[in-house]
Amino acid sequence: MKICLLGNSTGNIDEGMKNITFNISKELSKKHDILVLNPLNVFSLHFWQSVKEFNPEIVHYVPGPSINSFIIVKLISLYLNNKNTKFVMSAPFPKLSAISKEIIRLFKPDLMIVQSKLSEKIFAKRGFKTILLPLSGVDVKKFRPVKENTKYKLREKYGIDVDKFVVLHVGHIKEGRNMQILKKIQTKNNNVQVVIVGSTSTGVEKKIYHELVDSGCIVITKYIHNIEEIYQLSDCYVFPTVSKLNSIELPLSVLEAMACNLPVVSTKFGALPEYFTEGDGLIFVKNCDQILKIVNNLREMNEDVNTRKKVIPFSWENISKKLEVIYERLAGVNVTNEKWQ
Repeated sequence: MKICLLGNSTGNIDEGMKNITFNISKELSKKHDILVLNPLNVFSLHFWQSVKEFNPEIVHYVPGPSINSFIIVKLISLYLNNKNTKFVMSAPFPKLSAISKEIIRLFKPDLMIVQSKLSEKIFAKRGFKTILLPLSGVDVKKFRPVKENTKYKLREKYGIDVDKFVVLHVGHIKEGRNMQILKKIQTKNNNVQVVIVGSTSTGVEKKIYHELVDSGCIVITKYIHNIEEIYQLSDCYVFPTVSKLNSIELPLSVLEAMACNLPVVSTKFGALPEYFTEGDGLIFVKNCDQILKIVNNLREMNEDVNTRKKVIPFSWENISKKLEVIYERLAGVNVTNEKWQ
């Protein structure tokens, strides 16, 4: 099939929606003819020439959605004017105002891929044809657990105390991610070292950055190509985000931590509780005040951790195979609503 993916997959791949575009295109290109176009270039002549010459069977707008993404997809459909081309949009990070939710009725694609039941309800209510499928995935070969001696060597490599209990968070360094809890973890535990790796694809909020550093957290703001090594040297992963405006619905960092078989302490954010049940080292908190106590307990815990088992079905290979079936059905027959299996 000829598939045009609209999304940014250039530069440092350390942001959720960019990561999704990059990995889906990588997997699909093994069997299909793939064209990736950055929607930020929509005002360039090259963008429109490329999509016209490619003449895709499927056009999939991967990130978002926003009101702009709906308009772009509609303009492409009018420009191609080909009834055999099917248009797909996904909603890893639905950020629509009340007015936008009503306006998008005018710009329905052939299919809307949603990651959560809440998003499914929002779009289905407005007459969209929807399918529930997590587009968030993980490279389970790259992100994997390592032996203790390797963990200690990695700590020496990155200058992290081998005797500390290392608590990790990976993502945007901004107050909306509720990172103050990481500062509390650091200041209230002498034997704990909090490590935070920020995304280079988004800006760093200086106020929260300096607060974290002053509290003793190790904050890394440069791009780390082998980011899996930071997960592998850690003892647990904390995801304290509450606001839905500050992460995609199924956070990739949580999946990456689980693939490395780390204990994960997380809020019941977005679609996480829909795809993962507690246990085997995965702990959901009702409020962030619980995180501090749970992290302390994890240091003494001798229970088996098997978060990796939970995340294996979310390999990029599996996600792309599911997506491939959706494309094929859409190009051939009507697609009915179905659930992630």
